[in-house]
Amino acid sequence: MTIEAFIGTLLSFHTVLYNWEQSHNISVSKKVATLKIQMLITADYASVDIATGKLNILGAFSRINAKTFPVVHPRMALALKLVADNYNEPTTMRSLEIILSDADGNELMQVSGGVQIPRDERGNRRDANVILELNALEFPHPGIYEFAVYIDAQKIDDTTIELVQLQQ
Repeated sequence: MTIEAFIGTLLSFHTVLYNWEQSHNISVSKKVATLKIQMLITADYASVDIATGKLNILGAFSRINAKTFPVVHPRMALALKLVADNYNEPTTMRSLEIILSDADGNELMQVSGGVQIPRDERGNRRDANVILELNALEFPHPGIYEFAVYIDAQKIDDTTIELVQLQQ
C-alpha cells in the first residue's frame, strides 16, 4: 500500500467514524478520560504505607454471620484503588460518593468528599488509594448490602457483602 492509499484509507475511516458519532449523538474521538476502580474490597483493616504508597489489606471478606438482627459490626474498612483510564486525565479534584444500601434500595450510609489522581515528581500519574473506616456499622436485617461508588455523580463500581443469620 502506498502512503497516499494509506492516508486515503485513514481519512475514509475518520469520516465514517465522524458520521457514526454524529448519528449516535456521541463523540468517540474526543473521549473524556474517566476514573475507574482497579480494586474495591471490604476488609477488617486497610492502610497505606507512607514510604511506598502500597495499599495494605487484612482480613478481606464478603460475608458477615450474626446470631440476631439488627447487628452492629464493630469495625470494617472499604478499600478502593482508583486509576485514570488514560494519561490525559486531569489532576483536578473530583467528587467521590460512597453509598451503602440494602437489597431493597434503602440507604444505610452515604459518605462524600473529593479525590484527586496525584502526579509524582516526574509528572507521571499515580493511582489514588481511598480507605473508608467504618466503626459500629449497624445492619438491620440479613441479606445483600451494596457499597456503590460514584465519581462526579456517575456510578463507576460496586461491591456487595452478605449478612447471614446463623441458626441458634
